[in-house]
Amino acid sequence: MSRDEGLVHQALLYGGEEEFLTATVPFLKAGLEADDAVLAVVPRPSSAALRDMLGSDAGPVQFFDATAFYRHPVRTIASYNDVVHSVAPRRVRVLAEPFLPGRSVLETIEWSRYEAVVNAAFATTDAQVICGYDTRRAAPDVLDAARRTHPMLLGWHGTHRNRSYDEPELFGIDCDRTPLPEPKEPPDALPFERLEDLRCVRRFVESHARRLAMHELEMAKFRQAVDSVVGNAVKHGSPPMELRLWGEDDFVVCEVVDFGHWRPDGLVGFLPPDPGTGFEGLWGARMLVDAVHVRAGWSGTVVRLRTRLHPEAPGH
Repeated sequence: MSRDEGLVHQALLYGGEEEFLTATVPFLKAGLEADDAVLAVVPRPSSAALRDMLGSDAGPVQFFDATAFYRHPVRTIASYNDVVHSVAPRRVRVLAEPFLPGRSVLETIEWSRYEAVVNAAFATTDAQVICGYDTRRAAPDVLDAARRTHPMLLGWHGTHRNRSYDEPELFGIDCDRTPLPEPKEPPDALPFERLEDLRCVRRFVESHARRLAMHELEMAKFRQAVDSVVGNAVKHGSPPMELRLWGEDDFVVCEVVDFGHWRPDGLVGFLPPDPGTGFEGLWGARMLVDAVHVRAGWSGTVVRLRTRLHPEAPGH
């Protein structure tokens, strides 16, 4: 395949180990023969099976544990972007299994959106990617999203164009139609109107974070993310504006609410924005916390931030 065709992003929906290896081992070997930078970002059982099949050819392949690599969609995009630039002009070839069990409904939606964002983030690269989905374990909605977020499908008869594919912006808009769950308890609220109110906002956030026994490092990142979103609301939103904060299981949750009317394109805050667009705050916030959900309509705009109170490791 020539180097000027742009990103090749294909989904492999497989039903067993033999089918997985039959499709992926030749893909990895072709990358090695072409002197590509070859990555396998897969769960440990898949990694072991691939190493066995590759034998002595496994040496140049960079193996990563998918459980550690796929913890945060936006940071994962940034990590892949670092790889693409660090190995240039070599081509990047990735075998990935991004979907992991145990994720909530909202987390699953955001990882599906991640697959859509890949198409926009790396469209101008010549990277080649196979994303594997085990049909024995993945839920029907996950498999449906895989078909909608990959321009190409890989099967027994090779690669073919996917007629179910949606453009990233349209898929992202669909993701944002999922209602956000209501707080289990009434949240604490703080109105704000001006950038001068940021000092009160910070004290409010810090007070609640400490009451919930939030780790100091996570609190600093959470406060910075809230600052960014509140600043965006003051500059680009419409009053009245309000900050709402509550604890939820092992998370602290914050909503920034205003009555500004706009239509997000489904990718806002998932790609590094151009300076001055007004979306720098959302990109920064997504990098700092575990999840940011945006809902906008005639009733105004809600930006909800969630971050874990007790992360498994600093800088997770």
